[in-house]
Amino acid sequence: MMETSCATSLLMLAAYCPMLSDVTLSFCSDIDDTGICYLAFCKKLITLRLNFATRITSSGLLNVAVGCKNLSTLHLINCNEIVGNSEWLKYLGSDGSLKELVVKNCKGISHYNLLLMDKALEVRTLRSSFERQDPAYVPNCQYKYDFCCESLKELTLRRIVSLEEIGLRSLLGKCKLLEKIFLHFVIGLTDSDVITLAQNCSNLKSISLQLKPVSCEEPEGSIYRTPLKDESLKGLALGCRMLEVVELTMFACSPDYPEIGFTQEGLVMFFKSCPIRDLVLCGANIFDDDGMKALASAQFLETLELMDCIEITDAGMCFLADCPSLVNLTLRQCDGFSDVGVTEVVRARKLDSLIVEGCSQDLPGAALAEIMKRITRTSDLSSLSLVSKRLYTIDAEHRSTIRVGRGLWPAKEALLTLCSRFSNLRKVEINYHDWTRGDGNQIDNQGLLTLSTCCPLLTDLILSFCYYIDDSGLAYLTDCKKLVSLRLNSAKNITSSGLLVVAIGCKNLSGLHLINCNKISGNPEWLKYLGSDGSLEELVVKNCGGISQYDLLLFGPGWMKLQRFVFEVSNLYNILRLRDPSFVANYQHSYDFCCKSLKDLRLRGIATVEEIGLRSLLGKSKSLQILCLHFVLGLTDSDMITLSQNCSNLKSISLQLEPVLGVGPQRRVFRMPLTDVSLKALALGCRMLQIVELAVYSRHTPYPEIGFSQEGLATLFQSCPIRELVLCGANIFDDEVMKALSSAQFLETLKLMDCNQITDAGMRLLANSSSLVNLTLQDCRGFTDDGVSEVVRARNLDSLIVQGCRVSWKAVKGAAKSVRYDHNCPVYGRLSRSSMISTLD
Repeated sequence: MMETSCATSLLMLAAYCPMLSDVTLSFCSDIDDTGICYLAFCKKLITLRLNFATRITSSGLLNVAVGCKNLSTLHLINCNEIVGNSEWLKYLGSDGSLKELVVKNCKGISHYNLLLMDKALEVRTLRSSFERQDPAYVPNCQYKYDFCCESLKELTLRRIVSLEEIGLRSLLGKCKLLEKIFLHFVIGLTDSDVITLAQNCSNLKSISLQLKPVSCEEPEGSIYRTPLKDESLKGLALGCRMLEVVELTMFACSPDYPEIGFTQEGLVMFFKSCPIRDLVLCGANIFDDDGMKALASAQFLETLELMDCIEITDAGMCFLADCPSLVNLTLRQCDGFSDVGVTEVVRARKLDSLIVEGCSQDLPGAALAEIMKRITRTSDLSSLSLVSKRLYTIDAEHRSTIRVGRGLWPAKEALLTLCSRFSNLRKVEINYHDWTRGDGNQIDNQGLLTLSTCCPLLTDLILSFCYYIDDSGLAYLTDCKKLVSLRLNSAKNITSSGLLVVAIGCKNLSGLHLINCNKISGNPEWLKYLGSDGSLEELVVKNCGGISQYDLLLFGPGWMKLQRFVFEVSNLYNILRLRDPSFVANYQHSYDFCCKSLKDLRLRGIATVEEIGLRSLLGKSKSLQILCLHFVLGLTDSDMITLSQNCSNLKSISLQLEPVLGVGPQRRVFRMPLTDVSLKALALGCRMLQIVELAVYSRHTPYPEIGFSQEGLATLFQSCPIRELVLCGANIFDDEVMKALSSAQFLETLKLMDCNQITDAGMRLLANSSSLVNLTLQDCRGFTDDGVSEVVRARNLDSLIVQGCRVSWKAVKGAAKSVRYDHNCPVYGRLSRSSMISTLD
């Protein structure tokens, strides 16, 4: 963009900017034809835009047209000195290089002068309807306008007059490739013009009609009516089957006279015939609730703008609630509906945007509440509530979640203020992670009393690093009769006694998370009580040193309803730990409970010897869909066979393994506990497997510690519809198995970590994987740029992550919609148990 005050500047541009391709001159009143002629020396000039260039005439434009052979775009806006001589137009037309011409409000340029051009014509100056005839027009001469517009894709005509002398109106029948057309206040436009358009422009995707009533002769007399009728809509519906964007604007509409030529039936037929994605209706006061019913069944409609559509009522808006794809809604000057209709739409549709202006009422409170519920960031909600008293009140009434912690000071008074303002809180998280004494006091037992008193609707409570809360504070939660979920993280002063009180008092408790709560030990009565009650659906126990896996077996009847169970131990295995005191050898029903509802099971860091403990769950969970077994000591092929025989619905499995001491043919060796027998069992019994992670810890090449073989892995990959696959540390996984992966028709996401036997040849095979869209490569040293480039060229990837491989940034730059690259591998590097986190969490 360049603004200048003298012609000399253009001479300098031409002399010192040989690569100049785009010039815009706006309000440059000192530049005349002499200055504009210097641009003829800019041999690479492609685009010229002149805005309010008041001293430039047709002569100057002719010099530019002759000198700038590459000129393909010309914009003329408010250049009123360009009159008379049209040689510049003829020259540009004969040269044929111009692809885009925009003429706005240039009084000296008639639309008859522009008949040589082929793209984006827009003359905004409205001339008298008695404008002189086209001087070049010869009546009844079929070939008078004998030119071709075969490349024209976008046409805009605004405020032109088209009578018998058809002028630019002739373009409508000559643009076979037309995709966008804007006809705004074109006087003389008729149904025959639109029918001609529809018959010739089958590729049309966007149409904008802005219409103004004109005098029409009808049997009952002369009336004012918009010039187009249902014949136009029928023509578009039959001939333009690709229409996606439609605007119908009726100007100066009044309910006092029937000035709109379209009928509601015509509009409905049109909407049903085309895959309209974006629709604007303005001033269509015959469009009512029946029309909205038709819109509700428009499966492609994403954006709808209604302006001055006064016949639409709440009933019509309720129909709109069923529109399956609607995400953007604008309502302006529509007085027929109220809060009820808009609220119904907002509740039913997950809108990305909603604009309501000038309707009979402001945006309904219920609709505002629905919108505010979808704002997830607390800072955004807080900022929005400060905009007006109304928003502040709505936020106070409908805020259901708060998260507080170190920034809450003084803790007791601040919590009371928050609970008093937000009386309908359902979820509260109190998190003091990284808290120090210098941050002031934490929320204590009295804080839980405040919650139980002021938040009668509380259903979900999270307490993290709350060192001032003990069993006495937890007892106040018994007054929260609607409490459904309780999560305790690093609550170091809470014991089994406090949990027992909660278990007895909170009858609706269905979710319990205990993480790093080391004082919960000894008395397992809380587990027995929760088990006997049978209401718990989710139980998560992580790194609670006092809770043994054998204690959890006391859950008894509670296993019947439990749907998700997680048990993790962070410390090293303790094989010498006390055996299960309830286990009776050779007694078939020692663990006589049922887990028919269990769908998600995750065990980490536990030891199973003769007393099978939680290992027994594998044979009792008929409905299991997700399984994570991470570093489970004592796990054998027989366990996996039992699993595959009982869990045919399994969809996701994550195995993180490390070697154990075993007996080989010649000597004792370290080897992974599972072999191909496990893979074969999964391939035969779990035919619905979609997500698989196989992670091998402690890789040592001097000995064959990996029990899986290449053939076993290939069997699993080819037998199950695996959609996501993670392989970590599998150094026997090489190019041959990549060949098997390339034929996995469902594989979308692949992560390879520490798989060093895969070479460029294997990566080239991966290029044939038909569904692959997400690829992660970490700490794999066997392939180079050549192999990765082959995959990138062949697959249209959504995401690509390359870390710690022998691959350069050049090979991955721009290779996917999302690319992450790191020369080092910050996550998996040299593998450790703590770094191996399941992708299924």
